[in-house]
Amino acid sequence: MSNNKHGLSRHIPKDIKLEIRRNSKFGCVICRCAFYQYEHITPEFHDAQEHDPNNMCLLCGHCHDKVTRGMLSKQTVKQKYIDIQQSTDIKKPFDDIDINHNNISVKLGSCLFKYSKCLISLDGISVLNIEPPEEDSSFPVLSGFFSDDDGNELFSINKNEWQGSNDAWDTEVVGNEIIIRTSKNKIALHLRILPPESIEVVELDMRIGQSHIILTEDELKIGRITPTAEYYVGIGSLECLGADIGVFVDSKNTPRPNLTGIRMAGGEGIDIQGTGIKLCVGSTCSMTIKELRIEDANKMRTIITECPLTSSLECTTTIHPPRL
Repeated sequence: MSNNKHGLSRHIPKDIKLEIRRNSKFGCVICRCAFYQYEHITPEFHDAQEHDPNNMCLLCGHCHDKVTRGMLSKQTVKQKYIDIQQSTDIKKPFDDIDINHNNISVKLGSCLFKYSKCLISLDGISVLNIEPPEEDSSFPVLSGFFSDDDGNELFSINKNEWQGSNDAWDTEVVGNEIIIRTSKNKIALHLRILPPESIEVVELDMRIGQSHIILTEDELKIGRITPTAEYYVGIGSLECLGADIGVFVDSKNTPRPNLTGIRMAGGEGIDIQGTGIKLCVGSTCSMTIKELRIEDANKMRTIITECPLTSSLECTTTIHPPRL
């Protein structure tokens, strides 16, 4: 992280960030988008000697880019910042989206996570986390990791703070739905807000290294990808309450996944043994799981294993032609 000519680091202390968020009323001061960056208005960062919350504000990636390209003046940004602080009738970020609740339930396809602290963790990285709104904001606090098809980071959102290149992403808000794209034709995250306390993940496609999470219409698929093989665990139905981590994947300590069994224990969650995948980690409350579908594919064959998980752990296995 580089310093400017006065030795000022780009790192902004947490208390300063909070003051800027409060002053900006938790959104871009121009368009009120809830995903933002921290902008030095005057002086610009390269001339700044301190992170002064009176001269810094929140700007979304699009509006920040307009400032950089000279399409939006610093004077206008400053005036908008002053207006927002002085007005008592400023639109909240994504004002039409009402999810101002402390106990958020998130639905991933047919999987339901109630009050989970982290939704998805891949190899120690929290790739999707949705928390209650800050103070009087109406939009939840979203953190997500967004990558290209090879699992390389394009950008991330850390507690609604957008980090990455301005042209690496696109966010669209239509009614109660939010769509984040990592390219023109790829939707990485599609959220549907269901007031007052529920969020439905309609589409999901996130990858880090060899780990891959993808949501289809009727199942949540957790994958492990190598150049010569793919291994996916599809979850047809899952419900857990109060987990520390909803979906946990560890590819580093399980180089070649192979289902050997399923173990459920309070506080530990559901261990899909032999795959490096755990569900409902840390939950001491109710956990239910049904309908596992394992797809083990290489260039020679594709093996499909289906486990209803109704009254027993009995599974059926069929062999298919290769799809890779």
